[in-house]
Amino acid sequence: MTEKYYVAGCVDNGLDVDQVEDQDAEFWTLYAREANGESEWLADFSDRSSAEAVMAVYAERDALSEQVRVLALQDSPGKVYQIRKLDGSEEWQQWEEVDEGEYHASVSSEGWEHRILFGLPGGCDG
Repeated sequence: MTEKYYVAGCVDNGLDVDQVEDQDAEFWTLYAREANGESEWLADFSDRSSAEAVMAVYAERDALSEQVRVLALQDSPGKVYQIRKLDGSEEWQQWEEVDEGEYHASVSSEGWEHRILFGLPGGCDG
């Protein structure tokens, strides 16, 4: 499988940016590879190590996002569903705890913000 993120050495030829070997690079660009095979520019860096450090953060963020997605699909006992109406009223600042059915009904309606809070099994001793 191809990695989603990659770093390439680049030069600016005045009209466009070309990818080159590292020894010829003026700067390094962090790209995200899209599902269709095209690449999206994310950021430029003056050195490869900085670009690779930021690439690691993007990859870690994606891994954490996947873990949260998996947790959301599980029937975990510490799951708390909350919603709030985005209508500018004073109440919009308060989250309301709801059951799973109401949560999913509200999520499909415009004008609502939603979140799921996850607890660790057995609670958290801190």
